[in-house]
Amino acid sequence: MSSEEFNATIEAYTYPEEFKQCLGQHSIIPGITIGQQKKSRFGLCFRTLIGNDIHGNNLGYKIHIIYDCLAFDSEREFNTINDSPEAITFSWEISTNPASVDGFKPTAFLVLDSTKFKSSGLVNVLRGIEEVLYGSSNATARLPLISEIRELFQFYAYLGDSDSELILDNIGNPIQSTVYD
Repeated sequence: MSSEEFNATIEAYTYPEEFKQCLGQHSIIPGITIGQQKKSRFGLCFRTLIGNDIHGNNLGYKIHIIYDCLAFDSEREFNTINDSPEAITFSWEISTNPASVDGFKPTAFLVLDSTKFKSSGLVNVLRGIEEVLYGSSNATARLPLISEIRELFQFYAYLGDSDSELILDNIGNPIQSTVYD
C-alpha cells in the first residue's frame, strides 16, 4: 500500500497579512505586492466542538493540528458593486508533507480530544499543550512539533520535583499527576 496523503481546503473571509507569503505574494514596497513568488510552508491549528443530546455542544472539543502545509489558490469570483452585496470568501487547497513520528508511520496531522483527556484525569496535560498552542502571559503562541507534544505530555502527566525529575512510587514507577475538570 502506498502511504496516505493529507489534503484539505481552507475557506475564510479574510486572512492575516503574514499569510500572503504562504500564497507566494510579497510586498516589494508599502502598497505594492507582487505574486508568483516562492510560497512559504506553514502549519495551522483549529478547534471543533463535540456535542451530544445531553450536553449539547458543551461536551468537549477536538484540537486539530496540521503540519508542513503548502497552499494553492482556488478559483475566486469578484463582483462589481450592486444592490445585493455578498462577502467574498477566500479558498485554498492545501497539501502537506508528513513528518516522522517515532514508532509510527509519518503523518501531517494530529488530533487532541478534550473528552479523552478529561476522562483520563489528564486535564493538566491538555492545558499545558494549549498554553503552548495559544500562548499565555509568559509565552508566545507557537505550533509545537509532534515530538514536543509527546514531551509536554510526559512533563504534565507525571509529578516532578523542583529539578523536573520524576517522582517515583515505592516500586519505581512515575506517579501520575491526575487532575479532573
